[in-house]
Amino acid sequence: MGYNGKGKGFPHKFYDSIVKPYLNNLIVKEIEILKPDYIIFLTGHGYDRILNDIFGKLETKVVEGFSKNELCEITIPNVKKSLRTQHPTHLCFGKRYGKKVKDKIFNKIIEEISVCQSCKSSKISITDTW
Repeated sequence: MGYNGKGKGFPHKFYDSIVKPYLNNLIVKEIEILKPDYIIFLTGHGYDRILNDIFGKLETKVVEGFSKNELCEITIPNVKKSLRTQHPTHLCFGKRYGKKVKDKIFNKIIEEISVCQSCKSSKISITDTW
């Protein structure tokens, strides 16, 4: 998804001409079929435009102790909780984040999921696709 002909960056023409009109509904259908309780988007804030295209204007709520770019909760219809953070590659190798921040983010995600483990039918979906 990140290939733009130069090896990096967001492929706007590809997204606007192919993904958006034909595949954006795919993730909505996937959620309808799988019915996850939690969704973790490993896309970073740069993909919020796409999430808004897919789900409509999303409400975002910064998770306490983090910046909006590091970890936020987003409201997805019929999903108990959805979280959005940076892609693991960005967290692990980006200059902005160190091991402490990465571990803090992942530990918070694990904590949020653990709360739902008391729900016997909990399902989790993780995506870094778009």
